[in-house]
Amino acid sequence: MSFSDPQTITIDGVAHDLAKIKSGETSSEFKYSPDGFSNVDLVISHQYAKRTRRVAKLTSDTLASDIFNPDGVIPVSMSISLVIDTPNYGIAVADQKNAVDALLAYLSASSGANVSQILLGSY
Repeated sequence: MSFSDPQTITIDGVAHDLAKIKSGETSSEFKYSPDGFSNVDLVISHQYAKRTRRVAKLTSDTLASDIFNPDGVIPVSMSISLVIDTPNYGIAVADQKNAVDALLAYLSASSGANVSQILLGSY
């Protein structure tokens, strides 16, 4: 089973269509690169061993002002991951989804106030 092509990610109110650029037995990669410098990548992957690990990872690359050279720019990157690590049996998919939904709701509550706290270093 595979995600459809393209996948859409909305960042700051702007939708980006990410084209599938790679597909394997347990992973797919999608990319949006309008100018070759600003990229948005989405990787969906699964690892099966003693436990099952499912990952959705968003990576954003861009150019930023170089604080040491006011006339220059440097490439910068950030990534955000959602990791779902479960035993191979014993927790129903519906229960896994409910837990993921709960975490996402917590992070997005109050216009993302909890995400802002995390980004500011609260613990």
